[in-house]
Formats: sequence, C-alpha cells, structure tokens
Amino acid sequence: MMKWITRWGLVIGVILAGSACEIGKVGDPILIADVEEEFTVELQEKFSPGKRELILKLATVKQQDCSNYQIRYQWLQRLKQLQLSIRDLVRTSDCQPGPAPALATVIAGNLSAGDYELTIDLQQTVVNEGILTITPELYRIKMNTEYGLSFLNRELRQIPNETIWGYIAYSPAKLNAARELREALQKQTQGLALRSGDYGYFSASASNISLKGVPGNLTYFPLVRRFTGQGDELAALIGNFRDIHGAELQVVMQDTNGRIY
Repeated sequence: MMKWITRWGLVIGVILAGSACEIGKVGDPILIADVEEEFTVELQEKFSPGKRELILKLATVKQQDCSNYQIRYQWLQRLKQLQLSIRDLVRTSDCQPGPAPALATVIAGNLSAGDYELTIDLQQTVVNEGILTITPELYRIKMNTEYGLSFLNRELRQIPNETIWGYIAYSPAKLNAARELREALQKQTQGLALRSGDYGYFSASASNISLKGVPGNLTYFPLVRRFTGQGDELAALIGNFRDIHGAELQVVMQDTNGRIY
C-alpha cells in the first residue's frame, strides 16, 4: 500500500459519510477526517488533425526520488458518467535519479457538449464527486469535495480552430533576426480576438498573452495567431531561420491540427 495514502490516516474519530474507510492491507480500518493535497490536476486540450480531446494532467505535490515516476490510474466513461481512479505510484526499473513529481496524462477523449457526472477517487478510498460541464467554448469542473486534490485550473477555454501559438526566443545578438521572423510570421497569419481566460497552453487577458511552460531564462516574443495557410510553407520559413541562426534563435510553435513546427 502506498505511503501517500497512509499519511492521510489522521485518525481523529470523525467518520466521513457515516462510516469508516478501510485501507486495504494496512490492517485495521481508519477514519479519515482530513486529507492534505497530494495531487495537482490541470485541464488541457490535445490536438490531432481534425480532432481535439480533453486531457487531465496529474502530478504529485511531493517530489519523488526518480524523475520518471508515473501515476497509475484508471479512466472509465459510461455515457454521462466519468470516473478517474488514482491507484498508486509506479517506480520504473530504469530510475532516472533526481527529484521530480510523478506524472500521468489522462485522455478523457472527444466529449460532446453537456454535463457529466465526474468522480475522482484515490485508491477507491477517498471519493470526490462533481460535475464536468462542456460547451462549445469551454470546459468547467465543479467538485463537491476536493480531498487530496488541487486543481490548477477549474475552467479551460477551448482554443479556436485554426490557431497557432508559441514563441521565438533569442540571444541579445539575435534580436533583429527574431524581429524579422516575427514580422514574417505575422504576414502569414491574422490577428485573433480571444476572451480572457486559461487556454491550457497560454492564458489571455485584455492586454496580454502569457505562455505556459517557457523556461524562465529565455527572452522571447510570444505569438498566438489565426493561421489558415499551408503548414508546410510555415514550417519551411521557420526551418530556414533555424538553419541560418542556429541555437541562438529558438522557435517553438504548434497549432490546433496537432502539428509542431
């Protein structure tokens, strides 16, 4: 039995739902009155040609001793009922030393609009229930309880079709080259009006676009644009700049067809 579940055993005589929760092989049943946050949950979209899917990115709050720890889980869908069961942590045989959270990516799939009953349980012992609402514009999760969970976003806006986003990072010596590439990309794309909110890969406000996952030591230009042209032409443009300027000019771009440039 995983240590992280036994740490929740704050045995203080309060019964959830009127009964004790029994933890498998630990021995005597224990009573869980409170649960510290153990897993983060982040909503994001996954793209492939002509298709988008909702994913839930899981991570342990606590750092593990291998950088490639995984979270074992089970995902089930029965019509309008969704269940995520977080089972345990898996240490792979080829441990890569170094502190890092255990990770998992749950593919919820291409869900149609509507309300879904959502259950997230931890080893089938701590059970959280809520509602996942999907509209043509967003995904929203509202949980009745969040024992053992910490949501990084409870509302995710859908990235409009025909969107490309990313950044151009540059060294001081390559500032002019970065500006030139940005202008070339802007000529091949169009401006995009976005509502304020979290789009998974970036967030938008009335005056700013903030990309996620960009290394903190980089100086860069962010780009979120509408793109209706040919992907091969854009890839050729970006590839040409990479060939000329090398590692001093980094370009990271992707689009809603799942293409990474």
